[in-house]
Amino acid sequence: MNDATHANRSLHLRNGRIVLPGSVAENASLLIRDGRIAGILEQGESANARSDEVIELEGATVFPGFIDAHIHGAIGVDTMEATADDLRRVAQFLARHGVTAWLPTLVPAPAEDYRRAVRSIEQLMREQKTYPPVARALGVHYEGPFINTAQCGALRPRYFRTYAETSDIDALTSVEIDGAAHMMTVAPEIEGGIELVRELRRRGWIVAIGHTCADADTLDRACEAGAHHLTHFMNAMAPLHHRSPGPIAWGLLRDEVTCDVIADGVHSDPLMLRLVLRCKTGERVSLISDAIAPTGLADGEYNVWGET
Repeated sequence: MNDATHANRSLHLRNGRIVLPGSVAENASLLIRDGRIAGILEQGESANARSDEVIELEGATVFPGFIDAHIHGAIGVDTMEATADDLRRVAQFLARHGVTAWLPTLVPAPAEDYRRAVRSIEQLMREQKTYPPVARALGVHYEGPFINTAQCGALRPRYFRTYAETSDIDALTSVEIDGAAHMMTVAPEIEGGIELVRELRRRGWIVAIGHTCADADTLDRACEAGAHHLTHFMNAMAPLHHRSPGPIAWGLLRDEVTCDVIADGVHSDPLMLRLVLRCKTGERVSLISDAIAPTGLADGEYNVWGET
């Protein structure tokens, strides 16, 4: 069956838990027609629903598609080195694992590497409407280069920068497609950091705080300038301490600030994840993978950004 024929068929996912924006529908069904959700049927409503195919979920949970706003690659593909076709293969892999949209994420690198990577993302975005169903690329996420060497994580400090003038942003390649999202993770305490946040917001960029040792006063000023999100919260940040609360305590207490977390039980202990969810609530917490090129490959040794 070709993709066009499949898109024109109807599918009935019956007797599952359907996760909705404000609730979970138990013993419900999902009706799909022409590749789109046509209806959600509560218990007892699905008996007369007509469809070409019925799948019994037997209580399985149906989630909306995930959006991964922080991902560096998968299946051997690194976003810094990828062609548009490489990125398409990543998008197919993500779709098979429940991700319906993503923000290809770049690490600090020379300007030419940025330019090449963003042009591949741009080509992918121009072509992806013609593909069979894949995770849709939404734009680009620059993780750095304006971040703190003291919290470099796995990134390469030799490419970190400080901010002095608007030409420092002009040197970063943008996706030249209407509606493309542009996101940058910055450390507001670096030289020129607050002005950087202000200028990025003026240009319509989403500004997140990460790879940072900023104190509460600096974070307050960054928030006032337009930075309202925290990248991989608790990771690559000054740790929580009762005499030096830093970005973690600040982030937990600021209701207007959202955060994303890597909830794999390794990057952060499950107890800390419960604390974040208790303080921030589900409305202010999102999940990211922060996946890198070896994701989806067999166990082994891989070279990523010059390290094995």
